[in-house]
Amino acid sequence: RLYELSTGYASFGRLIGLQTHRGVGYGRDMVNAAHTLLFDVYNYKMTIVGNLRINAPSRRSKLALGYELLNDRFLESIGITPNKEHEYYGFNRSDYQG
Repeated sequence: RLYELSTGYASFGRLIGLQTHRGVGYGRDMVNAAHTLLFDVYNYKMTIVGNLRINAPSRRSKLALGYELLNDRFLESIGITPNKEHEYYGFNRSDYQG
């Protein structure tokens, strides 16, 4: 699913259920498809995704794809109230190579 968080900022969800489907590139493919839609079609300036702080594999995946950890001050400046159980990552359109 794709959805707007704030003007210029959007998010998307991805879920790889079965363990046998993890680590084979499906998540990367979903992120690339989301970036194509959000940047090329809908013209957002950043995608923001959340992650449970205790989910280290998901964190590593986001960082490997070029996402950067966002601070609470930035999130609040665009109208997002951070949840202390989550961390939030952003990917700028300027870094998009689509």
